[in-house]
Amino acid sequence: MATYRVLLPHPLEPRLLMMRAHGEWRLPEWEDATEHLWQVTDHVNRAVGARFGMETTVLRCVRSRIDHITDRTLRIYE
Repeated sequence: MATYRVLLPHPLEPRLLMMRAHGEWRLPEWEDATEHLWQVTDHVNRAVGARFGMETTVLRCVRSRIDHITDRTLRIYE
């Protein structure tokens, strides 16, 4: 299982899209049962389009971390 987060900048202003969840502001995120290599990004572009209605191109993986206790992966893409 993997959790994905994305940095989605505003097209005209120096701001990022943040989502309010459980009383906190967070980067847009979703979970995916299918694990992908960190270098494979087409699924990230598809997920952002389906969930947030934006066409994106991933520039880089900002963070990739595996929690060995829970065996979950966290990835943040820009």
